[in-house]
Amino acid sequence: MTVESSADESMALLKVILSHAGADFDALASMVAARRLYPEARMFFTGSPEPNVREFVTLHRQHFPVHLASEYQGEPLELVVLVDTREPSRLGPFRYAVSQPEVQLHIYDHHPPTPEAIAGDLEEIEPLGASVTVLLKKLREKALPVEPLEATLYLLGLYEETGCLTFPGTTPEDVRMVAWLLEQGGNLALLPHFVQHSLSPEQRVLMADLLSNARMVPVHGFQILLVGAETSEYVEELAVLSHRLMDLERPDVLFAAVRMGQRTYVVGRSAPHTADVGRILGELGGGGHPTAASASLRNRDPWEVLDELLWIVEARLPRQLVARDLMSSPVECLDVDERVTVQEAGEFLQRIGHSAVCVREGGELVGMIARSDVDKAMYHGLGHAPVQAYMIRDVVRVGLNAPLPEIQRVLVENDIGRVPVTDGPRLVGIVSRTDILRALHGSVVMPAIRPDPTPPQLLDLPPRLLSLLRQCGQIGEEVGFGVYAVGGFVRDLLLEVSNLDVDLVVEGNAIEYAEHLARVLGGRCSAHEKFGTAVVTLTDGRKLDVATARTEMYTRPAALPVVRGSTLKQDLYRRDFSINAMALRLHPDHFGRLVDFFGAQRDLQAGVIRVLHNLSFIDDPTRIFRAIRFEQRFGFRMDPNTEHLLRGAVGLEVLSLVSPERVRDELMLILSESRPIPAILRMDRLKVLRLLHPGLQLDGRDRRVLEDIEELLSEFGGLVRSGAIHPWLIYLNALLGRLDPEDAEHVLRHYRFRTSDCKKLLLDRTSSSRRLRDLARSRASDSDIWRALSGMPLEACLYLAARSRSERVRSNVGRYLRSLRFVEAPLSGEDLRGMGYPSGPLYREILDWLRDERLDGRIMTPGAAREAVLARWPLPTSPG
Repeated sequence: MTVESSADESMALLKVILSHAGADFDALASMVAARRLYPEARMFFTGSPEPNVREFVTLHRQHFPVHLASEYQGEPLELVVLVDTREPSRLGPFRYAVSQPEVQLHIYDHHPPTPEAIAGDLEEIEPLGASVTVLLKKLREKALPVEPLEATLYLLGLYEETGCLTFPGTTPEDVRMVAWLLEQGGNLALLPHFVQHSLSPEQRVLMADLLSNARMVPVHGFQILLVGAETSEYVEELAVLSHRLMDLERPDVLFAAVRMGQRTYVVGRSAPHTADVGRILGELGGGGHPTAASASLRNRDPWEVLDELLWIVEARLPRQLVARDLMSSPVECLDVDERVTVQEAGEFLQRIGHSAVCVREGGELVGMIARSDVDKAMYHGLGHAPVQAYMIRDVVRVGLNAPLPEIQRVLVENDIGRVPVTDGPRLVGIVSRTDILRALHGSVVMPAIRPDPTPPQLLDLPPRLLSLLRQCGQIGEEVGFGVYAVGGFVRDLLLEVSNLDVDLVVEGNAIEYAEHLARVLGGRCSAHEKFGTAVVTLTDGRKLDVATARTEMYTRPAALPVVRGSTLKQDLYRRDFSINAMALRLHPDHFGRLVDFFGAQRDLQAGVIRVLHNLSFIDDPTRIFRAIRFEQRFGFRMDPNTEHLLRGAVGLEVLSLVSPERVRDELMLILSESRPIPAILRMDRLKVLRLLHPGLQLDGRDRRVLEDIEELLSEFGGLVRSGAIHPWLIYLNALLGRLDPEDAEHVLRHYRFRTSDCKKLLLDRTSSSRRLRDLARSRASDSDIWRALSGMPLEACLYLAARSRSERVRSNVGRYLRSLRFVEAPLSGEDLRGMGYPSGPLYREILDWLRDERLDGRIMTPGAAREAVLARWPLPTSPG
């Protein structure tokens, strides 16, 4: 991109493009990209650029004419385009000009704000890996041309700023932009010459000084590397030396402070999920990213600076995750005191699904036994032997305060999947490889990873409910139990769907907790000792379901589970789908912290229904219905593996193993959804309906009837809202309507639908055909309509209308539902008795006739009714 300066440019107000002093390739590339957007503006360095940038500009000055800071003579400015910084102190001779009110300021940046950051009249600030990416998005949106050398410069900026796309701040947008630049002719072969280069002699001397003065300081479980030095001359690229020190020493955080002449330069670097060095150096007037930052100070002693930084780090650095944060507790283990045999150990391992299990004696860890050792012992007929005969006695373990990196090392060096945690000799927990991965990569919220993991939606709850949740946590603390809100309440909270039904899980004795809760809140507790659950009914009628954290074992497919006390993690793992396996901590110190062991937040964002293990539909086949119900309710889709497992379970006809009542209840829940048709059609496609009856295979006519039911229910929404109509019965009638009446009756009997519900269905085809003919007649009077529909449940009336293709039938049913069904005879039995008619069957005959006459508009008032009755049924004359 060749840019010529116009002869009269100095005569007008200047438009300039600036970046920070010590410009790197991201700064230069951002300036050049901004020139594409502002072709009339001039580019200025605000200080000396980095050596490799200076070399590049010297080679390609005819393409990228950047003016030096010394060339600016204080001319008045009209527009400043500021890229890759928002800090005036880094703008050299321009630092005061940008704050003048008459100067328009446009900012393009990717850094987080610092206390010094200024605001622009136009701001394009995005948390991307490089500032040039922010500008390239604009070039691409505007379809502006990019020449090959220009694209190469942009690649240099992107690759240098993102560490060749390896730094934690790199985003998918940065990677997509690299691909686009290659399409524009960018040359990757040029990058190594400028991005990576050998150290100069001065840099080697400084590097040696830094290493000789290095000290590693542990802070909150993190390793902090502090390096300092002094040199009389300025040595370029302290940031490069700091990066190499990070690679050499592998600390969690590094601070390098070097006094060069009259200034002290400070560089901070940190590993992901440790310290925010940008914020820390911001307290010294510097700034940058959470993982890379710098500051420039006037003639400060470098070791005093490092001591000050260490003090800030100790105050600001979150505590390193240790074993007590990561472990699951209590531990499922075998007890020597119970005289467990090898065979029993094998059965226990099979039941919990682990490859090894801890063995304890008197509460102390004394060994572990692996499934492989159990299998070998069983092969040799030693199943009767005591478990301690073949357990491993020299067990690798860690203490409660072992930091995460140490636990990682123990797992890797010993090639084990989990490690016990002990407090002295006492077994208190266990940390698995999955726990480590989850902590490192953020699938579960940990205090040291995310300082504020409380869902913001929590504050949108009704104040009384929010206060109640806080009370539940406070009461849990008083009795020494961890208390969590779990399941659908948490799911719907994150989806911003109203759900005021709260389920609580207690790590401890749920019944003891519930009884204490009821006493404090003035409620009533109903306990179920067998299942370790309780229901607390409060004075306002609200009910809280309270359960002990538990795990479930299924002895055979579709059996009701055997329940045992367990940990929160195992309690959540027993649930149906990941989106229902989250919890909110209610403890006062961590109120509202989200616990997500299984990636539920990711599934919510992606709109995915996912089972937690591959036997989920075998353990509980009713999850087939729930998967479809949640899928359609939220507009989600099952992930491919979940749908594959569901289809497999359907093929095995596992629903036949479930009690009919449970199947009925799940079907009723699906049909009771606000829009059940998508779920019904999904059940049909997945062949679930055929498990209820082979004849339940829907065709185009069935789909039309379902759609017409939905339309009619919308039309008569008032009846639904008042509870006069139960929509699920109408949809059930539509499904059963394609079966012979005998088969439909069999389905209702087999799944034990209530008699009162069955009476609201229209299954008699002869009767329904007759009614349809009566309603379809062109001369059908209102009394004809009344007689055709009288006595039918309202659900059956709507189903009849949906079945018919006749607009007249639908209109007549509508008239009946809106008005005709409320019409009564203008006289009552008491009126007839008062007129002198003797009690008997004649009353019914007269009142029916009067109702029909009123329906058809011939007799409307009581007076007219009396005259008509006396004329039609004269009273006998009394003998004179």
